[in-house]
Amino acid sequence: MARLAAAVALVAVLGVGLSAAPAGAATQSPQATLSTTVAPVGQLVHITGTGWSPVGSTVQILICGDDALLLSASCDQTNTYQAAIRTGGIIYAGLRVRLPPVPCPCVVWITATQGVGGLKLPIQIPGAPTAPLHGFPSPSVTVRSHLVTHHSLAVWFGAPEHMTLVVVVHNTSSSSYSNPTISVTVGHGRDPTGFGTGRSLPALPEGAVRTYRLPVTIPAVTYGDYTVRAVLATGVQDVVTTSSTTTYPWGLLVIPVVLVALLAWFFVLVWRWWTERKEGPPSWPTETPPTGVPQI
Repeated sequence: MARLAAAVALVAVLGVGLSAAPAGAATQSPQATLSTTVAPVGQLVHITGTGWSPVGSTVQILICGDDALLLSASCDQTNTYQAAIRTGGIIYAGLRVRLPPVPCPCVVWITATQGVGGLKLPIQIPGAPTAPLHGFPSPSVTVRSHLVTHHSLAVWFGAPEHMTLVVVVHNTSSSSYSNPTISVTVGHGRDPTGFGTGRSLPALPEGAVRTYRLPVTIPAVTYGDYTVRAVLATGVQDVVTTSSTTTYPWGLLVIPVVLVALLAWFFVLVWRWWTERKEGPPSWPTETPPTGVPQI
């Protein structure tokens, strides 16, 4: 009886511990560390973090100058890393150091692609230019984006590729914007200029978070790396965010191979037919009847 009571008490203690663990994890604030805080241009820096949510979404990691006070404009938008939030709120990432578009002090800026919140990790880049902190005066917004690809077999054969650019806008200021606009351009390079579209957005109140889904099309019969650049204009400042994708019409490479194989097979058949015709029909041997057997 005493053993049974001890077993019940042990199960109860374990149950309390297991139920308390997720609650503690749920209240944990996002944290992250760098493998090194001093890294020259070109070095790979590893980032690990805990306490991020929701699990299954991603965080965006960039290197920014001016302590990221210029928001996305402070950061090297062509050098980003999308890290998945794993079970337990854990993230792993690796980012190669490049110079941001504005002088240091520099930070590795981590932001969640769903919801709000972020983290700045100071990093020193030897030889990078430095300047006093600048930043934009309030009001300000943060803009993040990522591409959602709609897979289609036709794209493999050169058809236009249709995607959705998901843009998350967070008004972090104490003011509202009455008539913001957003424009999207698609093309090669860091600053694409072709295939642009624009649209007006509803008013953006103080502290509001809005998610916009914008259609994007990569033209037919194109290949290589493409940059999708979105610019949010508030009337006070323009905030830029970029996402990248790669497209290759592999099916167009398969078609010539198939045609060459069919052509080779056709020539083999023609050659066999011509050889048989040239040699003529097969000759069958004639048998001489045995002696004494009458011939009919």
